[in-house]
Amino acid sequence: MIGIHKDGNTVFFVKLRKRKQRFMIETLFSSSEGNVKRMAFSEGKEIVSGVDAKDVLIKAIDLTIPSKRSWKHLLNYQVESLHFFPPNEVFSLTILRKEAPPSRLQATCFTTTKKHLSHLIEEWKDLELEPSYISTVPNALLRYAEYYYSLEGSYCIMHLGLKQTTCVFVDRKIVEKSHSFPIGISSLLEGARESGYASLEAIDFSREGNAVVEPVFAKMQLLTSSLHQAFSSFALSKKVPLLLTGQTTLAPKVTKHLQKRLDTFVSDFLPEVPEEKERPDLRKYAISIGLIFDVLQKDERSLEFRKNELIPLRFVKNRFWAVASYLFLFCALFGGSYSNISSYLEKKEERITKFVKKHLEEDQTLSSRSVSISQNTLQGTLDHWRSTLAKETKPLPFGKPYPKVSSVLSWIQQVLAEKNAFLHNFSFLVHERPHKKAPSKPYSVQIEAEIQTLSQEAKESLRTFFLTECSRVDPEKPISFTEEGKRCKVSFYLKGETL
Repeated sequence: MIGIHKDGNTVFFVKLRKRKQRFMIETLFSSSEGNVKRMAFSEGKEIVSGVDAKDVLIKAIDLTIPSKRSWKHLLNYQVESLHFFPPNEVFSLTILRKEAPPSRLQATCFTTTKKHLSHLIEEWKDLELEPSYISTVPNALLRYAEYYYSLEGSYCIMHLGLKQTTCVFVDRKIVEKSHSFPIGISSLLEGARESGYASLEAIDFSREGNAVVEPVFAKMQLLTSSLHQAFSSFALSKKVPLLLTGQTTLAPKVTKHLQKRLDTFVSDFLPEVPEEKERPDLRKYAISIGLIFDVLQKDERSLEFRKNELIPLRFVKNRFWAVASYLFLFCALFGGSYSNISSYLEKKEERITKFVKKHLEEDQTLSSRSVSISQNTLQGTLDHWRSTLAKETKPLPFGKPYPKVSSVLSWIQQVLAEKNAFLHNFSFLVHERPHKKAPSKPYSVQIEAEIQTLSQEAKESLRTFFLTECSRVDPEKPISFTEEGKRCKVSFYLKGETL
């Protein structure tokens, strides 16, 4: 896989392959836009690019959810309120935090416009490079830091590019904030030439130079003030470690000066890892490398914006041929098994025919019925039975009928009206019923009622009625009558003959 990132007019290429759980870097090089079209090494390879930090909106979401079932709907509504674009003009991707409490939904949302994504794709197409996947630059820097440094907790990453500088704040393995501005090492090199210096290493940035006379100091002041603005926007509660990537090898003095200027926000600066010592230019390609990591990791934190209407055409063609292949295999399997299915159906029909013929021979009562049955024309007999059933309009009985809730409720209200009482609560419970294996099984219906009375005499009358006098109550099953103040509760089962 190939990762590409454009900084100004320079394109940074990384060719990488994955072997087991390790990533092997095969090629690292940069080139101007004019020479990119002559690069043939990318043919037939998957390419990944990323959206710059200035073109992606990163917002944290923290919600209280009433239930786990409703979190998706709440998240969708919340995502739409994070930006002012119409929902059909943007792509939004969310990363959930697993460590959030059960009653809370914590996530980070990444949003960019479809218009910008289309423009980014067209820019790469002009260079004869079409990315198959599109992630983000902040997420790429996070992946680079995780792979080479195994960082945990909160930390910052600063990528000093040629034309642009990107700052990222990471908290618990998720990018929380990012900031970028169009100032890079090229601006300082240009200022050094205008100030008459041969290189940036010839400048002593520790002294306060005249920004009017020496443009390099003016541009350094602009860079440091922009960095202060970026780190202040992160609203850090404490000092955090900082990883420097990008063009740091071009100007070690610039790096040391920036470290001093950022002492207010940074606890320590991460040293080079063995891989970076072996390849000193590795940090220059941190974004291109991280973009590949983000795609190949394929976990819940991977971002992919090239989807729906922006999906590559070759992916659509591949899916078409895949579906066509599945259909062809299905037709081949169906055609090959058709003869077996036909043979199976014929044998099954033969078994059914023998069963029916045997049943007709053994059932002597059929001869006394009005239905004429011919032993010689079995198919005609079956057709006759089928037409007879088709003429039957009444539904076939399924067990015994059971009383309707409305009829039982009407009966109880009538009884209570005669006893000068009122129905407060009513329950109709079916405990047993007929089913397929026991169609003759009776229904077992339990009635529970809460009754309000105005006198003790009415309570005694109701007790006597339900316990001894009522003909619809089954005396062989549990009957209860309890009193609670002005109310009484009765529970009984309906008799079997009423079912």
